[in-house]
Amino acid sequence: MNRSFVWLCFASAMPSPYPDPLTAQTPPPHFEVASVKLDQSSGGRGLPRIDSERLSWSGATLKRMICEAYNIRYAQVLGAPAWTDTERYEVNAKAEGPATRDQLRQMLQSLLTDRFKLVFQRQSKIMQVYALTVAQSGIKIKEIPSGQPNQPDDKAPVLNQLHRRASMAQFASLLSDMMSGPIFNGYTGTLESRNEAPAMVVDNTGLTGVFEISLNLSGAADGDFAGNLESSIRALGLRLELKRMPVETLVISHAERVPTAN
Repeated sequence: MNRSFVWLCFASAMPSPYPDPLTAQTPPPHFEVASVKLDQSSGGRGLPRIDSERLSWSGATLKRMICEAYNIRYAQVLGAPAWTDTERYEVNAKAEGPATRDQLRQMLQSLLTDRFKLVFQRQSKIMQVYALTVAQSGIKIKEIPSGQPNQPDDKAPVLNQLHRRASMAQFASLLSDMMSGPIFNGYTGTLESRNEAPAMVVDNTGLTGVFEISLNLSGAADGDFAGNLESSIRALGLRLELKRMPVETLVISHAERVPTAN
């Protein structure tokens, strides 16, 4: 038998000391340091403070963190236990260096897996959603000229009023959060789950610019938030239309209420 042929067969059967670039997996990004603990303060539902290297978040619920980490809405998180809407956490994390928002989201995904032992499955489901569309009367809000800087609003905040510069996709995302998620009880200082199913708003306006958006939510004397919100949206020349469409969801199968030690 040809000895060179035998050696070639033997060599081809030996495992390579180098990883196959087609099968080697890049480990998911992680924060360099991170602290996650229960938030015992009496504040309401907090929003994350994010810069190029840091994530700071007080009053964060696990479901809200899942939405931020995977860039989805409340209605897309299914099967989660009730406490994921009400238990609040304080998160402080630092990346190894400057990172984009998407990279920080990937690091937050790793953090949720490590500390909360989060397990889920991705599923596409037909769901009822609200489509944000332009009303027959036409859009009634001002579009910001392209290239104009997004100047901070130096006006004092007004109770029950919201002012933002946002694209229609961002506005739809904001409406999803306003119509879903837990409600802060000012008397008890706790978050309470909503009785109704969370709503999801998708942008079907076809508008691509950035707009000056103001919502006045103080007109409903009887406390009808949903009706007042709908009226405020109509005043902008927009409307919400119920539709059924496929939506990508995360179905939660496991999460631990107490995060592992820092």
